[in-house]
Amino acid sequence: MNNLYKLQQKIMTTPWFYWLVMGISLIGSIYGFYWYKYQLAVTPFKFWFFTPDCPRAVFFFLIWVFLVAKNLPSNTFRVIVVADLIKYGIWTTSVIGLFWFDRELYYFQHIMLFTSHFGMLVLGVVFATRMKISRRGFWIASIWLFVNDFVDYYFGVFPWLPDGRRLPEVRFGTFLLTGFIIIWMFVVYYRSHHRLGHQSEVECLDK
Repeated sequence: MNNLYKLQQKIMTTPWFYWLVMGISLIGSIYGFYWYKYQLAVTPFKFWFFTPDCPRAVFFFLIWVFLVAKNLPSNTFRVIVVADLIKYGIWTTSVIGLFWFDRELYYFQHIMLFTSHFGMLVLGVVFATRMKISRRGFWIASIWLFVNDFVDYYFGVFPWLPDGRRLPEVRFGTFLLTGFIIIWMFVVYYRSHHRLGHQSEVECLDK
């Protein structure tokens, strides 16, 4: 954990490392939105915000870092960012892995997607280190994760799959993953509450 925290601090305090991570994240986010162009073209505009899950997660990370740089940090937003990065990093690498074993789709684009989304997961884990969660942060992030899943699978705007026959397993795995992340957030919230000694002190994280 100490090494992860040191890496987190190095990213935020070392100019060349900071801009390297920001540049890669920006390029990844832009390319991610571009990747969704065909799906967005046939998706009702009201669902566009919910469709490109991964590039939106990275874009949220960039917004959060910008707010931190402007001395306007939001701990609740950080929780959302970290939860999204971890969730969609795990989701995408798992789904790609599923179809690798299922259909042997060892194309360059799949390797590239696996690598970039594994990077999302690593980024989320790094910035989850020593993160504290308030009651408000826990509930808002939990609702956010669930709403995303509901919109994706109720209205059918989940990321396109190489084989739609795998949808039931992917859908089940998605909600299961969300459940595990919510449990993890609750554990962090519980520890934050007891470590700081009083709930009001935790809530001050969002002020």
